[in-house]
Amino acid sequence: MKVFVIGAGTAGLLTCMELCHSLPDFFDITLVHDPDIESIGVGESSLVGLSYLLFDSIDYVHFLERGDLNATTKYGVKFKNWSSGDDIFVPFGTGNYGLQFDTTNLKDFVLPRLLKKYKNFNILEAKVNSIDSIGRQVCVQLEDKILMSDYVVDCRGFPEDYSDYVICDNVYVNSALVVPSTSHNTWEYTYHYAHKNGWMFGIPLNNRSGWGYLYNSELTTRGECIEDIEKIFANSIDGMKFKLNFDKARDFSFKSYYIKDFMNEDRNIFYNGNKALFLEPIQATSIGCYNLINVFIAKYINHTMEYEEIFESYRKMMEECLLFINLHYANGSIYDSDFWRLAKQKSNEILREYDINNYTWEFAIDSAQLLNSVLSNFNPCIKH
Repeated sequence: MKVFVIGAGTAGLLTCMELCHSLPDFFDITLVHDPDIESIGVGESSLVGLSYLLFDSIDYVHFLERGDLNATTKYGVKFKNWSSGDDIFVPFGTGNYGLQFDTTNLKDFVLPRLLKKYKNFNILEAKVNSIDSIGRQVCVQLEDKILMSDYVVDCRGFPEDYSDYVICDNVYVNSALVVPSTSHNTWEYTYHYAHKNGWMFGIPLNNRSGWGYLYNSELTTRGECIEDIEKIFANSIDGMKFKLNFDKARDFSFKSYYIKDFMNEDRNIFYNGNKALFLEPIQATSIGCYNLINVFIAKYINHTMEYEEIFESYRKMMEECLLFINLHYANGSIYDSDFWRLAKQKSNEILREYDINNYTWEFAIDSAQLLNSVLSNFNPCIKH
């Protein structure tokens, strides 16, 4: 049987690794991607699931090979200026770690190892014009030919329209200004730094660090963001000084959304990556969802999980992720600003609606210890 994975971004590579590892070797797995499409190039942070997947699928040994991947070790997240203002470190469970990695390196690192380890894995460089289900098979239209497959996982990026998607109202940032720094230090966590207009992530790589200033464009202008960033980095952060390169700054605007069903009606086309969902990047929730969707896909193709159970699991996963995001805003920050008043009010409304004190968690994050730490530090409804 044939499975095509379309797209070689982070989600497409995660899909290839999961399917090669989980499916029997009588499945032929082919990555189809356009080599002219470049990675977004923003450093990414992950939960512990990526570390396990890299080890299981391509025998990656992090502490020996992280330099080749331009990856650093992540033992949790450090929150600054949130809640009461005290620094909060939210750890993974003992012995667990995630990765902070350079997306531009991931493809060149992963694909040769997949080719070497799995004889049923192939790569086809081509532009895909369309994907259509025809009965029990899927027709993949390239520029010069047509290919047929039993299953396709579409990871080609953001959707062209959002008619089949749920737009998430209870997410409060919609824009990012990502600024690299040639300065780097060896801190082993991801920064989540609250500022008056939202929050900022800080990701360390081996040769640089990346900072993403997240804000709501309906409340804050880009000029105000630049002014605030310069003020923040005029001082040191935990004793570390960073020189930002604004010439290489990149702007992103985004919706937070998820697809209503990540399978088509014929159950032979699956959607993952930004084609399936995009959530604000707090605590790497999106990449955690990508990993879980791939597990669902592999179980469906292997006939170890029925569609109805998968759909309900997917629905619950997305519900939990949105609640998990809102937990972080429920106690606000040290700033009494338009953004934080809005985020605090709206997050508490949705947490009360779901009776968060008695809510059952199943999928939201990789570590129960991580979840418990977030619950205790960021949710004012929780009884300590």
